[in-house]
Amino acid sequence: PDMAEGSGDDAGGVDLASPEDAAAADVARRLQGRPVRMAVVGRAVPIEGILHAADPETSALIVLEPPRDSGGPVTATVVPSASAATVEELVGAPALRMTAAFDAMLGAAAASARRSGSGAAGGTAGDLAARKQRVVDILAKNRVPVVDAGGVLQVLGGALTISPPYGADD
Repeated sequence: PDMAEGSGDDAGGVDLASPEDAAAADVARRLQGRPVRMAVVGRAVPIEGILHAADPETSALIVLEPPRDSGGPVTATVVPSASAATVEELVGAPALRMTAAFDAMLGAAAASARRSGSGAAGGTAGDLAARKQRVVDILAKNRVPVVDAGGVLQVLGGALTISPPYGADD
């Protein structure tokens, strides 16, 4: 199998259908948090999204697919290792499109927070905590991974950060 991480513009990628190649699962785990294209056995159209997790026991992969329409939810797709044919990292224009899709979703969430009055800067410490919790809740509702790192929210494995006061421009 081709163990090279793909360029997004070629047919290369990690062959996950080869059970004798345990290194393929390791490469897939290294791609966590990155935009990927995954060919799935029996599916004509590949899955494109952010590789959220690779289960160390079963090698099942979870891919977060961007919303298909404006305001739609993120779709979490679980692909059993036996069904995943190849996975490749998207780079260049495909990766930018993927990032733009997730940025648009997060921007819509921020606009919603502003309209509800939760996105205004300033206020008390309680207001700040409420804004932060609202952002975390919106991301969790859409199954977007977020980690609180000392008040700075790290989204998608640190690919995006949201800083206090958690408004649209932060």
